[in-house]
Amino acid sequence: TSILSPMKHALCLFAVGLALAAEVPFRQSGFEAGPGGLPAGWTSWAARGEIAPRVFVERFHSRGESGSLAISGNSNAAAYGGWECTVGGVKPGQWYRLTAYYRLDAPRHESLDVVARLDWVTAQGRRAGQPEYAWQVRPEGEWRRITSQAPAPDGAAAVKVQLYLQNAPYT
Repeated sequence: TSILSPMKHALCLFAVGLALAAEVPFRQSGFEAGPGGLPAGWTSWAARGEIAPRVFVERFHSRGESGSLAISGNSNAAAYGGWECTVGGVKPGQWYRLTAYYRLDAPRHESLDVVARLDWVTAQGRRAGQPEYAWQVRPEGEWRRITSQAPAPDGAAAVKVQLYLQNAPYT
C-alpha cells in the first residue's frame, strides 16, 4: 500500500527534463520546497482560484534525487492547473524534446487527467505559435514517461514547461 492511498483525491507526481538542441539540457529530477513552498524556478498556475488544484513538493517519491512536483485534485471535479517553469535560450526552428515522468494515484482517464506541454513564448512574453502537447506515454516501473518533440516556432525565445492535472478530483 502506498502512503498516497489514504488520500481521497487524485495525486500526480512529476520529474521533468527538456532537451535543448545543441546546448546543455534543462533537467530536474529533485525538487525542494523553497519560500512559499515552491521550488526554485517553478510557479503554480490555475485559470481561476476556485478550480486551482493543490500543488506542493512531495518529499518521499522521486526518480533519483529527493522530491517531486505534486498536484492534487483536492476533491474538486473542476480542478485544472499545476506547475510551470520558463526556460530561456530557445531558438526558432530548432527541435526540442520534453520528457516528464509521472505517477498518478487513482487515475480515471489518465490520458485526459495528465497534461504535459511546451508553451512557446516570445522575448516579450507573448505566445509564439501553439503549445506542443506531450502524448507518447510508456510505463517505466512505478512511473510513466510522457514525451513530445517539436521545433520551436518563429519568434520563440523561451518555453514554458507546463505540468497540469485536470478533472481528476478523487480516487
